[in-house]
Amino acid sequence: MYKATGLRTFGGRPSDLMSKNLKENQYVLYSIQNYDVYKLKDKPSISWKIENETKASASLQLQKATSDFGGRKWTAWFSKEFPFQEKPYKFNGLPGMIIEIYDEKENYHFTLNKTQNFAETQFIDFYKNAKQRGVEIPYSKYQSMLLGHFNDPLKFVNSGQLEINENNKLTLDDGRVIYKPEDLRTYSFEERQRIKRYNNPIELDKAVKYPEVKK
Repeated sequence: MYKATGLRTFGGRPSDLMSKNLKENQYVLYSIQNYDVYKLKDKPSISWKIENETKASASLQLQKATSDFGGRKWTAWFSKEFPFQEKPYKFNGLPGMIIEIYDEKENYHFTLNKTQNFAETQFIDFYKNAKQRGVEIPYSKYQSMLLGHFNDPLKFVNSGQLEINENNKLTLDDGRVIYKPEDLRTYSFEERQRIKRYNNPIELDKAVKYPEVKK
């Protein structure tokens, strides 16, 4: 189990799940957007430079490796003492388990928190639901979809799918309740600000290029 610190892509909302097929080196990101789930497949190839530098961590001897991946410069510390590869996110290709990895600016910093043996395969209902409902789309279409949400965060209201009045309120993710149509403009502005503020994905080269926020 890995513990991560740093900036989140979606402002701290637990929005994504990831599965991986180690034999085929295939990763599937399940992006949860409101009531929809999108599948984004990837087969990343990461080129590492294994350094001579080592350090001790608890009872482990770690070796340093560096790489450029996803528009960031990464430093990893891995251990050859484990007979299998494990790592956070999509980081692969090192001859041992990654115990710690972080990018040059430390926007993201992963450390191995604990290990645990399970007697049998564990199934998470939330993941199974996402896997069943997920619709596979190319990343270009996914980026266009995110940009569309940025340009009109309340499309479902503006398109007439939901009417806001005294008898029909809108409850937001942060718990706020909108009763009046005039409050929608303020929410749209704040939502675009939030999206811009947390537009910092692990793979920085895949970040959506959002325009400036105008009120």
